[in-house]
Amino acid sequence: GLFGLALAAIYPLIVRDSKLAAAQPGTERLRTSAAIPGAPRLSSPLATVVGTASVICAYVGSGLQLFIGASLLVWMPSYLIEQRGQGAVAAALWTALMLVLNVPGNLFGGWLRQRGLPLGWQLCLGHLATGLGAGVYAAEALPDSVRLLAALWVSFIGGLVSSAVLSSSSVLARD
Repeated sequence: GLFGLALAAIYPLIVRDSKLAAAQPGTERLRTSAAIPGAPRLSSPLATVVGTASVICAYVGSGLQLFIGASLLVWMPSYLIEQRGQGAVAAALWTALMLVLNVPGNLFGGWLRQRGLPLGWQLCLGHLATGLGAGVYAAEALPDSVRLLAALWVSFIGGLVSSAVLSSSSVLARD
């Protein structure tokens, strides 16, 4: 988590367009700006990765989804041990199950993308289902079994967002 945030903050300082252009000959050609038709600008290899609103939104949504999933993985053992008196082994098994359930969620998300579910719908449904599940596992009035199943659901359904973002990166990036 923290390493990823640090990397995201340092990346633009280390990876410069000039270094990317040197590694890819021919990327310094002039292009036409989409904002002002006919206005030339230098092509930026870094801007081609993060230069569209769709990609930025996908990155932000994916980051939020990762934050929710990681928070849940950190919360689960402490909740089970400190609040519910479970042993360390039981807490570790529940947490491992949550982590493992994300894999079929990714596969299911890939299957949906191959069947033609639009990217926006997959992201929307994934985030909506995650939010609903998070609301259920955070509700202290509900029985533990329902809360634990909701936590497992959030881990599984998180795969929808991951697979959508990863499958769309080449489509959304500028050429």
